[in-house]
Amino acid sequence: MATPLAAATRLGGWYVALGMIGGVALGAVARVWMRFISDNHEFTWAGTLGVVIGLALFATLQALVAVAVARNWRTWLRRTTRVAAVIGLLPLFPAAGAMMAPAVVFAGLAWWNPRWHVLVRLLFAGIAAIDVVLVSRTITDDFGWSVRGCLGVAWMLGIYASIVWCAEGTFRVARGRTRSPSGRPAVCRSG
Repeated sequence: MATPLAAATRLGGWYVALGMIGGVALGAVARVWMRFISDNHEFTWAGTLGVVIGLALFATLQALVAVAVARNWRTWLRRTTRVAAVIGLLPLFPAAGAMMAPAVVFAGLAWWNPRWHVLVRLLFAGIAAIDVVLVSRTITDDFGWSVRGCLGVAWMLGIYASIVWCAEGTFRVARGRTRSPSGRPAVCRSG
């Protein structure tokens, strides 16, 4: 499976546009999921636009940071895009979405840093899994372990796994210097 950095290497600037389109699509899927797991089906257009625009912003910034890392932009530009991408995570976690923030952050760090010690990665993955179980209980408490409850949990896992996958450039820790002392690009060791 291609990673976001691999795709950004091949597609360059087009990847940012694809990120925005993918973010809009993920936002629409997320809003439909919210309606599916809700027992109060009254949603506002402002809320819908907030979800869709928030995920579009997130995905666009994640695509931009993937291009910055994959194309080995200057250090200050890469760091600036990473900071922007971290800030772009924030609109994903208002209200009830805040419960999934630990899962996204810890799963992202565990998944995208394979060179880290296995115990650190397992600890982070464990924290993310505990969070997912606790959030899943809120869905199954409403619907039980019915088909609807199980589909709601599976759908949630798909949405948040997509978010973690998109955030490779943000969560993967850069290794070593990526520019030589003369300022010319060196071999990128970010992954």
